[in-house]
Amino acid sequence: MTPEQFVDCFAKERTDLLSSYLTPDSGSPVATDIAALRLSDEQAGVMRRIVDGILTDSLYTVLLGLDGAASIGGRQEMFDLRAEDGTRLSGSGILEALAYERLQHVA
Repeated sequence: MTPEQFVDCFAKERTDLLSSYLTPDSGSPVATDIAALRLSDEQAGVMRRIVDGILTDSLYTVLLGLDGAASIGGRQEMFDLRAEDGTRLSGSGILEALAYERLQHVA
């Protein structure tokens, strides 16, 4: 796995979680709670933006934390994250740049 593929997995996870949370029959407890609110279309759009923002911020922060560019739980340090084949996934700002591109800078 490359750093690009690693970050792409996080971006896919965000998309999958968002879909799960906002699809009433997905079986997700979050989806059940959101459906119970009986939101109007406008309110549902606001909820989508809120949940997407929470997921984006959370996953972005984890990726930056793994790269040493942000703190996780109040501690900031660099991690040496590697794929099974030994490919280095973190360090030197690679995750930070890719996370911004794939999670924050979405058109």
